[in-house]
Amino acid sequence: MKQIFDEIKVELKQFVDDGENTYFCSSINSLSFKLENHYPKIPDVAYPLAELRSYAHQLTVAEYDEVQKFYHLCLGRLEVLENKVEQAGAI
Repeated sequence: MKQIFDEIKVELKQFVDDGENTYFCSSINSLSFKLENHYPKIPDVAYPLAELRSYAHQLTVAEYDEVQKFYHLCLGRLEVLENKVEQAGAI
């Protein structure tokens, strides 16, 4: 699962740098599926995951200074999720 977190971070950075790569939305969907269907269940991931999806969507339509804002919000939510997954022993 560590790989998908790293992949999303790289794809987000590419989007911010180039403005063209929106593959991170697909990767976030894949992460969502893995987190929601992981056994044993990983606690407390629903809310940060919903926030990540929201920020990622807002990033795709953001302009100017808002791009950096939503980029950093996405990275923050990814870090929260990654910590929760590590605490659950799923990484």
